Amino acid sequence: MKPITLKIAGLHSFREEQEIPFDQLSELGVFGIFGPTGSGKSSILDAMTLALYGTVVRAGRRTQGILNHAEKNVKVSFTFSLGQGRERRVYRVERRYARKDQLAVNNTHSRLIAVREDQEEVMADKDREVTEQITGLLGLKEEDFTRAVVLPQGKFAEFLSLGGKERREMLQRLFSLEQYGNVLINKVNDHVKSAETSYIEVESEQKGLGDASPAAVANAQAVLVLARQAEEQAVMEYKLAEEQYSEAKEVYNLQNEVAKKQVELAGHRQQQSEIEQTAAALELAERAGRAAAIAEEFSTSQTTEETAATAKQQASERANLLAEEGKRLDAAYNNAREVRLKREPELIEQRIRLEAARKLEEQVNQLAEDVAVLAAQQKKQQIAAKTASTVLEQQAGRSQSLIDRIKEFEQKVSGASISAGQRAKVQECLASAQALMQNMAAADKIKQAGVLRKQQFDVAEAAAKQAEENRRQVELRLGTLEAAEAKAAEAQLKAASAQLDQLLASERLAAAARLAGELVEGKPCPVCGSGSHPHPATSEQGADKGNHAHFEQEIAAAKERIANLTQTLAETGKAVAAERQRLVEVGATAAGLSQQAATALAEVEKIRAEYIEARDAVNVVCEQLNQALQVAGKKLGSAVSADTVLAHVQELAAYISNQDKSTEALNKQLASQRQEYDSCQAEINSLQRSVQAAEAELAGLTARVDAANEHLAAKQLELAAITQGIPASQLLARIAQALELVRREESLAKESAEQVAEALAAAEQARTRAETSWLEAAERRKTLQARLYDKLTEEGFADVSAMTAAHMPAARQEAGRRLLKTYAETEQRLIAQCEQLLEALKGRQVTEADWEQSKQTMAQTEAGKNTATQERVEADKEYRDLSVKHQRWLELETVRLRLKEQRDCLLALRTLLRGNVFVEFLAQEQMELVARQASERLKQITQHRYALELNSDGGFLIRDDANGGVKRPVSTLSGGETFQTALALSLALSAQIQLKGKYPLEFFFLDEGFGSLDQHALDVAMSTLEKLHIERLTIGIISHVAELKQRMQRRLLVDPAEPAGRGSRVRVEEA
Repeated sequence: MKPITLKIAGLHSFREEQEIPFDQLSELGVFGIFGPTGSGKSSILDAMTLALYGTVVRAGRRTQGILNHAEKNVKVSFTFSLGQGRERRVYRVERRYARKDQLAVNNTHSRLIAVREDQEEVMADKDREVTEQITGLLGLKEEDFTRAVVLPQGKFAEFLSLGGKERREMLQRLFSLEQYGNVLINKVNDHVKSAETSYIEVESEQKGLGDASPAAVANAQAVLVLARQAEEQAVMEYKLAEEQYSEAKEVYNLQNEVAKKQVELAGHRQQQSEIEQTAAALELAERAGRAAAIAEEFSTSQTTEETAATAKQQASERANLLAEEGKRLDAAYNNAREVRLKREPELIEQRIRLEAARKLEEQVNQLAEDVAVLAAQQKKQQIAAKTASTVLEQQAGRSQSLIDRIKEFEQKVSGASISAGQRAKVQECLASAQALMQNMAAADKIKQAGVLRKQQFDVAEAAAKQAEENRRQVELRLGTLEAAEAKAAEAQLKAASAQLDQLLASERLAAAARLAGELVEGKPCPVCGSGSHPHPATSEQGADKGNHAHFEQEIAAAKERIANLTQTLAETGKAVAAERQRLVEVGATAAGLSQQAATALAEVEKIRAEYIEARDAVNVVCEQLNQALQVAGKKLGSAVSADTVLAHVQELAAYISNQDKSTEALNKQLASQRQEYDSCQAEINSLQRSVQAAEAELAGLTARVDAANEHLAAKQLELAAITQGIPASQLLARIAQALELVRREESLAKESAEQVAEALAAAEQARTRAETSWLEAAERRKTLQARLYDKLTEEGFADVSAMTAAHMPAARQEAGRRLLKTYAETEQRLIAQCEQLLEALKGRQVTEADWEQSKQTMAQTEAGKNTATQERVEADKEYRDLSVKHQRWLELETVRLRLKEQRDCLLALRTLLRGNVFVEFLAQEQMELVARQASERLKQITQHRYALELNSDGGFLIRDDANGGVKRPVSTLSGGETFQTALALSLALSAQIQLKGKYPLEFFFLDEGFGSLDQHALDVAMSTLEKLHIERLTIGIISHVAELKQRMQRRLLVDPAEPAGRGSRVRVEEA
């Protein structure tokens, strides 16, 4: 598991949403999370466990008190990856909580999302389901996660001290040993039950098969062989009897068939006379049929002639009638045409006038409709206004009733509740109490600051006095030095200089005398080079030669004294300058200290004034609060302490709270009544507006109705002048009818005349055709009559009646011919069948007794064969069934023996696995491996001073190699040693724990603990952690150790929240 990003909002000190880029922080392997105490560093780990498991380790009842006091919701979103290589998957878990009360929160949103490249899949959206999915993905519960992956404050030593059942259960989860513990035992128990059940089922099935042993199978096989032999013998006997029976049956049946056919032939020949009569009738019918065709044509011609004569008579009569009708209709048409030409212009003129009247009538009708609509609206509005007025009066009465009830409740509430003035006074008391406490606290702070500043002033004042004293001493020394030592040294120097000048002058005179004594006239002077010496020095002007050495000694002594005096004077000058410099420095120090003392004194005075002012404010506020309490009903004495006043304020606040609770029910009832009154007033206002609107609309409608009635009356008068009260549409209809009538009468008369003319022409043509048809029909009748008499004579009939008597219908003739044909064919068939049956007998004969004997023998042999076959079938079935059962019995026996062996092994295994012995063995082996790795890490961290071992109970022991390998409990370690040991163990666990037995952990978080290490131990621990990046393990360290912060190349800084302002904020910083 590798963290990618974490988003936090509303958790602890975090308010605004903050995003932590773990992918950026973990690039270098080790990163730090730094910030002041209380800035929210550990809240980052709380957000991680809250997102994954819905719980915070440090919170009461998992989530109590996690919500920032200024926020309403907690939001966390944690994105992480799981797996390696191509199998790595990215997931995001989101949770949101809302405030329930002052401490508790409710989960309002939980989702686990699998993040794909192009889409997101929601894996769970319920709080519990998300936790279960996370536990399944990580393979760790929340307790194991915080112990092995995230070690918050106070959790470093917890894992070291676990023991007993808790350690075993945790080891099972950490190392996925559940499958070897209860899971394995349950599986073994299930297998034992399954083996027992299977064994009982196999044994029961074997018993249910009955005796299916090999001996029973051999016995059944022998019975089957005997049955087959008996069946073969019975079959042979049956076949022989069957052959004899078949031959007797064939002869007997042929004999019976021959007798039957002979009887049938005799019966057939008895119909011969009837057949002969039928043949004669058919011949006569055929001759009658040949003459019947001509007779039928002759009859048809007679009918045709009569029909043509009738048609001729009818056509002649119709033509005569149509001629008369044509004359009458022509006269009617001429009369109708004259009427139409006279009436049509008059009717058209009337129609034009009535069209205008109809439009006027439409206007009148529309106006009447408008007047009716307005009148209906007027009436409806009158009813609505009256109804609204009635309802308004009712609501007014209801409003007055509600007002009375509200006043009643207000009186009750007023009597039971605290008045606004009293509440304001109590609030004033509370505010004054708050101000009093603040002023008292401020006064105490000012007093403490004054005491501290007074101490500083005393120190500064003492130092200033000492400095001033030092300055005066230096100034005194400087004055004394300048006044005495410097003047004396200067006088001695002047005297020595004068003496030296005198000695030098004397020595120059003596030298000149000696030079003059050595001058030779004409030789150059060694001084001026002149060869003339006009005024040489005399011996009186200088000392004698014996004093020359004395002069030199005195001059040297004088110069030495002058040099000493000059040096003394210079040293005195330096001392004076040094004293002056020291005087300046001491003066400046004294001035600074005096200034500090003056400043401190001023500040002390200011603080004293502020303290006096604060105490005065406290007294004033206390007095005000006392007065407010007295006004509020608390009678106190004139001299009471602030604590007493505050206690009374608290009592008063509690009294007000109790009074508020006691009046809450009355306030609710009053609010309900007021709400009902407001609703009633709103309805009254609405009704008043409705009444006013209805009255206004009614007035408008009345005016509109009056105007419409006047306009309607004018239009009606104008219309009545035209139509005389008859509707224009009716008059138009009459005109249209009259116009249509004259036109239609003319048209009808014309059409009738034309139709009669056409009918007359057609009748004349029909009369001509009818006469022609009648002549043709009469000629045809005469011809057919002659042909009919000739045919009757030819066929031998005397007249038509004889032919008609001999005539036979075609169906009857066909039936007679079929009867003759069937009779002949049947006779031929019966004769042939008799001959064939006699040929098949070949002279054989079977009596009735022989036939009965043959049937009896056949029945006996068939019964014997069936019995033998039934016995053989039963024996065969018995053998096959037994063989199948035997095969199944052998299979079950094999399975039974195998199940017995398996059951015995499982019972033995269950005995071995009882009491979690196997799990403890595996956990012990795994923990020994972890302990060895943790021991190696601990040696690196402590430079081979400590090592970690396991005792016989699976607990941890510390081996002190620096003290000869002494072993002692981990509880004896100091705080720093406990951190080092827990760190080593946690690192070893993180290297061994597998997520779902497949993915290794890729990160580890440490919260504090480094503050208990010295510099050397800190360097060793950090070097160990930095080497873990090589093992692809990311370490996050939460601390405020400055040395640790400087060693981090990449760190997350947490800025603390501002009071009543923004929340904690995070930012990434590079070294």
